[in-house]
Amino acid sequence: MKLILENWRKFVKEQIEPEQEKQYFGESRNVANLLLKYYQPVLSSFESKESRQEFDRSRESDEKIAADVSKETGLQVSFLGKGAFRSVFKVENDTIIKLNIAKDSQNGKNMNQEDFELGTNARYGNIFPKAYELDPDQNWIILEQVTTLPDYFRISKYFPNEVIKSFRDPMRYYELFLESVRYVVGKEMRQQEFIDKSTEKINNISKLFLKALLKRDVSLEEIVNGFKQNSTFNDITSAIVRYNMDVNDALRPKNIGVGQDGRFVILDSSIKKSLEAGRETRA
Repeated sequence: MKLILENWRKFVKEQIEPEQEKQYFGESRNVANLLLKYYQPVLSSFESKESRQEFDRSRESDEKIAADVSKETGLQVSFLGKGAFRSVFKVENDTIIKLNIAKDSQNGKNMNQEDFELGTNARYGNIFPKAYELDPDQNWIILEQVTTLPDYFRISKYFPNEVIKSFRDPMRYYELFLESVRYVVGKEMRQQEFIDKSTEKINNISKLFLKALLKRDVSLEEIVNGFKQNSTFNDITSAIVRYNMDVNDALRPKNIGVGQDGRFVILDSSIKKSLEAGRETRA
């Protein structure tokens, strides 16, 4: 793990200018360590399960910590939200920090580790937020900030399909995209239920909407193969199979977005891990 981190830092430093390196690995690292410092006494102060639950429901402590770190660093640090195991912050230099807040659990650390592995993966890193740095103890991770896509209206921009390019119904287009992903994943994983459900849905949309528009029958194979001409589509289906991701969760609106360079990304990988392996199920 140490070697992976060292090699990644070396690679990034070779690819970006010195001022950018300072921005990502200097300012953001300092913010992350200060956030951790401010959180530690808060997390250790809980005397009961109820007091911890109250902290989880409230934003007040998190927002105060963000304000204190902003004041100390002179950077604008904003609290974005939190789940069961991590709090998420935005730094003004366009980075995101995810901080482990699980006092007696490895879950937050494991999730940071997974995000780092995906964000630096040579094969799939382009479809997830770039990971800039991981704390040696996995307490925090610094990620690329992405712009969330709140709905399905721009799916056709990132996944053009020549077969149905004149189809102007964004909701149905998204459904065809999603079911094509599921169909390919079902084929790869030999999940007949996936294949059957996707076949039925795609054929229904084709009969009800595409036939009248295109003045001919459009087969499932045509639609799926049209999407498969897109390299990002193929990376997504391959990653879903490789990491056993939940299709609906991974590709739902608000969990998809655009990276700093304009590429399509999945915000949360929704990786499924077995409880026996000591990891939280993220589906």
